[in-house]
Amino acid sequence: MDSVIGVSFALLTRCNAKCDHCNVESGPERTEELRLENVLRWLDDIKQLKNIQWVSFIGGEPFLYQGLARAAKKVRESDKKVKVFTNCFWAPDLDAAKQILHDVMPNHISVSADKYHQKFIELENVKNVIRACFELGITVTCQTYRDEHEIISAMRAEFGDALRIRPAAWIEPVGRAAQNGLGTTR
Repeated sequence: MDSVIGVSFALLTRCNAKCDHCNVESGPERTEELRLENVLRWLDDIKQLKNIQWVSFIGGEPFLYQGLARAAKKVRESDKKVKVFTNCFWAPDLDAAKQILHDVMPNHISVSADKYHQKFIELENVKNVIRACFELGITVTCQTYRDEHEIISAMRAEFGDALRIRPAAWIEPVGRAAQNGLGTTR
């Protein structure tokens, strides 16, 4: 167990988007979510595990979870790092992005930018989150797919090498991805 350095919480299945490639079938109609009191109790337990260095929050869309700021604060109070994966729907402008990030204060944000997410989310929202992260000193990574040349080029043109881009080579063939015939193997 000492080799495990991180823990992920899938806080909810609700998402404002309903991406064709989603392997957990998140969407606006989904209502399942972890109870905040359980999350906080589990975070107390994780606090005791010295080898755990970070806690990540995933979904659905974690920024739809009412207790995200409280959970993130609890992680930070235990001297562990917070990472959040997001589609950036909540950042229509730079000020909104900075305010919401200030409330949650993650150490790392992983933003999604690809043809599946951008059917629902403006790419400008993603850029607003990246800009806000740079201003607030939050590490940011852009998750995309290696065939997303236009998005990768747009991100490189604006942010250069300051932005870490992680182009995935495959889509897991489970959930909605499998239903839509989008799953590929490694």
